[in-house]
Amino acid sequence: EFGQVKVTEAATFEGLLTVRKLASFESGVIILGSLTLSGDLEISGAVVSEFKAGEKLSKGNAVYLSAASTVKKANAGREASLPAVGVAVADAEENGKVKVAVAGTVGGFEKLQVGQRYYVGTLAGSLVNSAPSGEGESVQVVGLAKSETEMLIMPSLTYSVNKAVVSPTTVAASSATVPTPTPAPAVVNEKTAAVM
Repeated sequence: EFGQVKVTEAATFEGLLTVRKLASFESGVIILGSLTLSGDLEISGAVVSEFKAGEKLSKGNAVYLSAASTVKKANAGREASLPAVGVAVADAEENGKVKVAVAGTVGGFEKLQVGQRYYVGTLAGSLVNSAPSGEGESVQVVGLAKSETEMLIMPSLTYSVNKAVVSPTTVAASSATVPTPTPAPAVVNEKTAAVM
């Protein structure tokens, strides 16, 4: 039994480490190997992964995997740039490292519409609160506005592509013989047709 333990530089534990009450880490924790949790996992921020920026990125850009461990701006107007895997949490220069929120809450947005879904937009990297509707544009949900400044990131890895709307056209008469459709038999309601 120890009272309060404070480590100011580094500590290495071999074997099993059991923490029975609340543990607070003020900087960061690096775990090499497996982590087993039982019970709830409460996260107040985002689940973040580090990637290489395949182009210059800005905080808040929706990004997709363009190559191994490399992300670029997602674009609903270019199906090859989907699905978005998350949102950049900081600016990054091309070929630099960028952290991407793949789940959880990300702050720093402005004027979000609380409760609205946010989709990949047709401007590269953008997030919009109405689904793209143009022909060939893709619809993929990336997150939900938790407040005017925070978005709950939960990208759907599936998306749909809007198809062309086919309108009826008039066919010009030709000399070809076109069969006349046979009308369908009328349906008679037995109750109203009964003889009284």
